[in-house]
Amino acid sequence: MAGHTKFIIAIVLMILINASCTFDTNEITIPPVSEQTFLLEAAYTSQAPGSINADYWSTADYVTISVKDIVTQQVDETSGLLNVNGMYNGLGDFNQGSDAELTLKAAYDNVNLYVLVSWQDKRYNVSQTNWLYNGPEDPLKLNEDRFGWTSQQSDDNIIFSFEKTSDERDIWKWSLALSEPLGYAIDMHGAALDWVPDGGKPTFERNVKDQNDIYSGPKYQWNGQDQEVTRNLAGNTILDPAFFLMNKTDFAGDIVEGESTYQVACGFCHGKGGEGNGSFHNTGVPLNIPGWLNRYSQQQLDNIIGNDETHTGARYWNGLTTEEKANLAARLHAFAGIPGYILQLPGGSSADIKSVSNVQLARIEADSENSGYTLLLIRKLNTGNEDDVQFTAEPGMTYNFDIYLTDNDNLNLVGGLDNELIFVK
Repeated sequence: MAGHTKFIIAIVLMILINASCTFDTNEITIPPVSEQTFLLEAAYTSQAPGSINADYWSTADYVTISVKDIVTQQVDETSGLLNVNGMYNGLGDFNQGSDAELTLKAAYDNVNLYVLVSWQDKRYNVSQTNWLYNGPEDPLKLNEDRFGWTSQQSDDNIIFSFEKTSDERDIWKWSLALSEPLGYAIDMHGAALDWVPDGGKPTFERNVKDQNDIYSGPKYQWNGQDQEVTRNLAGNTILDPAFFLMNKTDFAGDIVEGESTYQVACGFCHGKGGEGNGSFHNTGVPLNIPGWLNRYSQQQLDNIIGNDETHTGARYWNGLTTEEKANLAARLHAFAGIPGYILQLPGGSSADIKSVSNVQLARIEADSENSGYTLLLIRKLNTGNEDDVQFTAEPGMTYNFDIYLTDNDNLNLVGGLDNELIFVK
């Protein structure tokens, strides 16, 4: 009996030991997690992480960039260009003075380099030198006339500057207004901060009536049709006509006559400058909200204004001739800003860098708070173009790069210098 009891005890001990070993084995199987690294590490992956939500990014290591002032207190002296220096004070202005929280992740496969970027920017800035008529004064250029057509405002950008040679850089500039709607970054090259576009067809061209007259105003406006575009990485999307111009028609209406009609028929309620603070009747309804009225074609404005029985201005609108309505519609559009550029699909070396972000491009509320940007850039390791840096994807290979951020500014920069991208297994 005693021998039988000892045998049972031995069996129980063996079971417990095996269970303990199994438990220990499970304990040391730790799933991968993101870890902070000193350099930007591009790790090899056999499955292309071609979206911002790809599984790969949830466990990829990351590097945090300490954002500092790079270029500050610069004013763009170009005539007719106003309110494009939203970062005059550098970090004091960027993201309303809050931390950018700039982080980077990277990966590569047999063909491409992938870079995932995230940063904080509380406001959407989408208007790249839009056309405004009798727009706001520029607090940094008070000696310049703001009346008539001027080009105003700037957009949000992130810029990578890779060292190509000792005196030449390969520039990847993501622009919310001029490249992201089509799913690309702007590819450039040059020395220091002197950059020129790469060869081929760029993603944009200036929307100007007369290339030799910077005050001539826009040549085109939206034609009222949905601006559907097939983007490289995110499928089809509709572009917000308030900020993006692809489906275009000639700009209609006499802006000077439209201004005169507006002051007589609308200004007493909506304010001389469309601020909503009329002297006769303060409606509290501003017309100069960025992008608002540009979402409506002239025909749509006619339907909305003329058929709104609650709108006192309806009887004024319906009393206008067809020509007067076109002139007034031009003035109303010019309160919000006519897009300063026409978007077009790029070609050649200008089409090297694909992009996709978390921005919902079909409708952007410029006054709403931005929860932050997430952006994926994809470029071939070797493009074969002389104006690009070519990446050798071998473990241990490093590449120097600077990174810059802008916030409603086309000149002043914040960011981080002398960073390194390293390829790892």
